[in-house]
Amino acid sequence: MDSYDLEELEERAKVIFLEELDASGVKCNPRSVQVIPLRSVGVMGDERTYEYPIVIKMLRDGKIVYEPEFLDKVGSRIINEVPGINRVAYFLGSRDKNEYETDIELKELRERKNTSQDCFSYNLKKYMEKI
Repeated sequence: MDSYDLEELEERAKVIFLEELDASGVKCNPRSVQVIPLRSVGVMGDERTYEYPIVIKMLRDGKIVYEPEFLDKVGSRIINEVPGINRVAYFLGSRDKNEYETDIELKELRERKNTSQDCFSYNLKKYMEKI
């Protein structure tokens, strides 16, 4: 199983996201691309992959920006161009006071690098409750 630097994956995905955002003319602020530090099972071609998902969040005036064509294009590019990413999820909640706490918890999950199944289940559940 490959070992990836999660911050590097996030940065590469963010570059693609910002390129596509500029090209599309979609307006949003704040915006974020975050790697979820848990591996997911995906299928690419005829093989299974065990790589990381990312979450894309786009807001404008505190409301979600949902542009299906843009999200489809950027998601496909990220999956095809960033080895280590096998899923792209779109954040469909609203900005709230817990946003910064979620960012801190993601950082803590990355630092732990605990691979036990119980830790995965607990941390994923805890993370999903926050967003």
